[in-house]
Amino acid sequence: MACSNDCCSINEDDTKNIKCPNFLLCESYESQEILDDNNGLCVYCNIICGKLEFELDKQCIICLQHNKTSVCFDPKCTHHICVSCYKVKYIFDEDNDNQNIFKICSICNVK
Repeated sequence: MACSNDCCSINEDDTKNIKCPNFLLCESYESQEILDDNNGLCVYCNIICGKLEFELDKQCIICLQHNKTSVCFDPKCTHHICVSCYKVKYIFDEDNDNQNIFKICSICNVK
């Protein structure tokens, strides 16, 4: 496929987008090139929260609902926050140690 100005050729395989590993949070599709340039994540996740782990069927410590996908902070921390509450509760900010707060459980402060 060529652009309208015939200045370049685009391989159709290069135009396929892939889900970000944090798709449940960001809902982003990115090209392989973008993922490669951002530690395997979409630009948003690479800057804001890094790669997250998700678990199913855990009780959210904020809304107390079960059967939702939850964000796991750390294997040492037993608290889980569902994706919906995670989106509402966490805004981009940095704590005094210059650590990203998206990786810190607000209940027990496990990093």
